[in-house]
Amino acid sequence: MQTIINRKDKKVEITVSGRIDTIASPEFEQSLSGLMNEDDLDVMMDCSAMDYISSSGLRVFLTLLKALKAHGGSLTLISMQEGIREIFDMTGFSKLFIIK
Repeated sequence: MQTIINRKDKKVEITVSGRIDTIASPEFEQSLSGLMNEDDLDVMMDCSAMDYISSSGLRVFLTLLKALKAHGGSLTLISMQEGIREIFDMTGFSKLFIIK
């Protein structure tokens, strides 16, 4: 798993690649923790290179979404692979997130 974060003022672009599983999710959450308490961030997460997500990975996505919304921000997920999108659909997460 690799997470790359690029910032320009209140716009943040995140690229996540690899597996977001039980082993990788704590590191993933730690890499995002600096964004969770900032106001008015507009976060776009590129998921095109993410090839697996477990329930613990989904929890990190939900934690980030809730934190951003609580601080007036937003989270948009883009370029999700079909298999990952199916997981978001089956769990009902597609209704919670903006997915493009």
